[in-house]
Amino acid sequence: MTVIVGVVTGLVLAFVAAATVFYTSASGSAATQYAVDHRCRTENGVQLTVSNADVAADDAKIRQIAQRYGGEAARTRTYVTRGPLDPVRLISRDRAFDHVEVLKGGSRDGVWLPHNVADQFKLNPGDTIQLAGRPVPVGAVYRKVADPAPEFWCGDRSLVAPSPHAGANGPPQPLLVSSTLLDELVQKGGLVPAGTRVDVYTTRPLQTRTQMDEWAAATARMTPELTAALTGKPAIKDYAALSAKTAERTQETVGRAVLPLTLVSVIAGLLGVVGLAAQWVQCRGAEVRLLWTRGVSPQAIGGKAVLEMGGPLLAGATLGWATAWVTSPLLAPTTQLDPWAPGRAALLAAGTWFVALLVLGTVTTLRVVERKPKAAFLKKVPWEVLAGGAAVVIWLTGAEHAVEVDAGELLPQVSLAALAFPLLTIVFLVGVVARLAGFLSRGKPSATRVA
Repeated sequence: MTVIVGVVTGLVLAFVAAATVFYTSASGSAATQYAVDHRCRTENGVQLTVSNADVAADDAKIRQIAQRYGGEAARTRTYVTRGPLDPVRLISRDRAFDHVEVLKGGSRDGVWLPHNVADQFKLNPGDTIQLAGRPVPVGAVYRKVADPAPEFWCGDRSLVAPSPHAGANGPPQPLLVSSTLLDELVQKGGLVPAGTRVDVYTTRPLQTRTQMDEWAAATARMTPELTAALTGKPAIKDYAALSAKTAERTQETVGRAVLPLTLVSVIAGLLGVVGLAAQWVQCRGAEVRLLWTRGVSPQAIGGKAVLEMGGPLLAGATLGWATAWVTSPLLAPTTQLDPWAPGRAALLAAGTWFVALLVLGTVTTLRVVERKPKAAFLKKVPWEVLAGGAAVVIWLTGAEHAVEVDAGELLPQVSLAALAFPLLTIVFLVGVVARLAGFLSRGKPSATRVA
């Protein structure tokens, strides 16, 4: 029975400590996934923007820089010019032609029109459209992009999917052109630059804080090289760094929030170790008295308890660590964990095992030491009644102030009194059980003689 109690005690202690690590890690993963899922894919890296201007850039060099750091790059250039009636917007973006539904044509040497514009002016591939007062060939007609825009156009949805209810005062219609054709039109004049943007992003999974930290470090290193590949001074938005910071703050906040609960739970588990020590002394009563009468020191007897119960406590600690790991997908906010989580959880589980051995040896040593008469009254103090009374007082008076919510914080704050309530409850239950066990043991006649 003592061995079973030792295993269960070690399991509870290690589970609480290990679960704290797994849940904290999972909170960072959840924050990372939330940030990535609520942004466009092209906004999970670094973005360089120049407003109302165009910049010279080597697209091949930009892609080479991005690929060296495990990313992909896309440059979007936007100009506004006069169309047949209203202004139109010319958009040049890498692989743009591959991400629209072609209805007619397909030549990339001409401008691509959305089907509503082509229908309005009755244009087909091979015809010409007036841009800046000059005829430009029509290369293809594509189905206009509508909200919700496909993932490729997510960052440019305001450009390619203008509101259908805007009317004549709405944004210009989007016409797709190749970078080469756009350069030719710019040289002829009549085009006004609306802006240039370079997006560097990654298609690799970003599901944990560790993965986001690595990608944020990569964007930080590549940003100076990307800036040097552009003429001018672009505005820089490092979304990867923002996401990494959010994940870090989330883990820190969750860690601070659960730490008091973890400490309370560990203390409650150590009370179980105290009970385990009392049970071991009771089961080994005859042997302990024999060793004591033969001059064996209390410290040595405490060491004997540690040697005998160290194995069951270690087995329980291992089971607790494994249980916390296996159940974390069920209890944590996400199933993805940082690579360091299992190792760090194992270290904490080992730490609880070591502390349990220390408490076990210390309590056993103190129990075999002859108590002084002046301290005998401590045994008669009903500590369990005092703990139970304190728990009742907290329950009746602290319910309204147990949890405080601050709009500026990610998590609510739990008062120390509320955290002490479960500990006092456990102390009360353990004390009652120990008191009853003591009464029952004294009521049975001893059948063992000490030689």
